[in-house]
Amino acid sequence: MSERPANGTRLEIDGPIRVDYDCVWIKHYDPPPDTMETRKRLIQALTRRQFNHVEHGINIPGLCLNDLRPAYEAERKPVTEGMLAR
Repeated sequence: MSERPANGTRLEIDGPIRVDYDCVWIKHYDPPPDTMETRKRLIQALTRRQFNHVEHGINIPGLCLNDLRPAYEAERKPVTEGMLAR
């Protein structure tokens, strides 16, 4: 029986580096550089994940935006023309 590795042991297994935590090998990724562009991309990714499960609607149009835009424009136009006709 082989001896259990200590927590935090790093090994290169099939290419990527993996770290052992309680006999579970987890992929290790280097942290991204601390720049404004990296922060912006991280915030955008977290925002997409946050609202991915939310029902799409007016506040979160998501994938339906291209389908909803013509209906929105058609609805808005008569109201605007009516307001200008006064």
